[in-house]
Order: sequence, then C-alpha cells, then structure tokens
Amino acid sequence: MSALLGYSYPLEKLTVNLTTSLADTKQLILVVEHDGLVLGYCHAEYYEPLYADKLLNVLGLVVDKSHQGQGIGSALLDAIASYALEQGIRAIRLNSGEDRSAAPCFYEKNGYISNKQQKNFIKRLG
Repeated sequence: MSALLGYSYPLEKLTVNLTTSLADTKQLILVVEHDGLVLGYCHAEYYEPLYADKLLNVLGLVVDKSHQGQGIGSALLDAIASYALEQGIRAIRLNSGEDRSAAPCFYEKNGYISNKQQKNFIKRLG
C-alpha cells in the first residue's frame, strides 16, 4: 500500500519495519479494514524537539485509490487527533510532497494549515 505514496519498497523489509514499529511505544499505526482488506492506514510517531512542545508527526497516510473520497483519510486523521489529545499532545504535524497536488486541499479541509515551505535533505550512507 505504500506504493500508493510513490514508495516502492520490498515486502520483506516493510514487514521487518512494521514489526519494529508495532513494538515501539513511540509509534502509532491505525488501520481501516473491511472484510479483511486494508483500505487505509496512518502511521505517526512522537516528535519531541528541544525547541517546541511534543507533537505527533504523521509519517504516512494512505488510502487505497478505489476507496478515496469515502471519508477514510479524514477518519484516520480524526483518530490520530483523538489519540494525541488523550496523551496531552496539542499539535500534529505532517509533510506532503509537492507532487501530491490534491493533498493540500485535503489537509486544509481537515483543519491543517501550511505554516512554512521547506526542503528535505537526505544523505545516503553506505
């Protein structure tokens, strides 16, 4: 399902990462399923910078293309927000790639605001 976000990642590695994430108390994975089929998921982690209050950081929000527009993504974001409030967390952050043209409207419709433009950098090691 992560391929829907444009990430082609081997199933074996994804399975290892999922197992690790599920065991990590600082990560949260919510899944919407129907009749044994995963329709969508949201993956978030605690984000605890020195310069700000603790947040939840959404690492991925995916809804199967054939089920988009049915409120699944919004329900996942609402569930993440409810969890955050239960934990005393007062903000959620997320990033969206420039190539996802519909995403900004979806996030704004769900109460998110874009507070800055930024570039992400990565350095591959090994």
